[in-house]
Amino acid sequence: MVTKFLLLNAMKMKDYVVLLVAVIIVLCSCGAFTNRNTVIQITDSGNDPVHLYSTALILRMTLTNTDEVSHQVFISPGSCCLQIATDDIDCQIMTLEGVPPVFVQLGKVRENNTETVSFAYRNLYARYRVGNCSFVIRTNGKPDWAHTVNFNSTPDDEDKNVKCSGLDQDRDRDCTPVDCAIKYKGRRSFYRKQTGKCEPVAPCHTRADDGITITGYYDWEENICVKYKWFQDDNYFEHVESDTEIPSKIDAIKSNYKYYAPHLKDQQDVSA
Repeated sequence: MVTKFLLLNAMKMKDYVVLLVAVIIVLCSCGAFTNRNTVIQITDSGNDPVHLYSTALILRMTLTNTDEVSHQVFISPGSCCLQIATDDIDCQIMTLEGVPPVFVQLGKVRENNTETVSFAYRNLYARYRVGNCSFVIRTNGKPDWAHTVNFNSTPDDEDKNVKCSGLDQDRDRDCTPVDCAIKYKGRRSFYRKQTGKCEPVAPCHTRADDGITITGYYDWEENICVKYKWFQDDNYFEHVESDTEIPSKIDAIKSNYKYYAPHLKDQQDVSA
């Protein structure tokens, strides 16, 4: 109605400005000025449902070609970020299978047609994963554009009555600890019982540069690297006071173990 009104008034008044405005409105309504960079549109994206025995999280994107001709589509994956907790987002753990960090040709999307592409993140712990993956899309040499696929693999049939005390306790298996190395692809392989959460293993160098001298050890119960504190044995000062010969060989290793036992008190954390 607006277009018809403008056209009628333009013909009567011979107002070329009004006529030009009317023409622009008509052309825009016909799609003549559609952004050529958006002929391929993402009309749907997310993740497929994940079941109890699923071994992968499948991400999908539906591409729609709104143009009158076919278009070659290329895609390059960016980073994937997992939201472990509200204040814990890790963008180093998740990588998609079989997709190199370069543009990959997906093939043609025919005119006025849709195609769905899928990407897999293989993991035995595919449920209860929340995060996003970014992609860069290219069509027929036009400027690249980005799209983010958000995913949440929390099952629809989640038992709300099951509440585990830790983030990395398996809700599907009576809150038993997960296998941290598998769930986090080796990046958080230590399970802390007190928090029920997987942590990165503390880096630990237990030998000096000569490769022989032992300088510390990894405490696998506390996930810290402990540096030995070298000191004389208990009889050292007795030898000094009695003016007797001081033994040249001192069992420092034994003294260290005695110093730290039974609960590794006052140990020095050198993992930082």
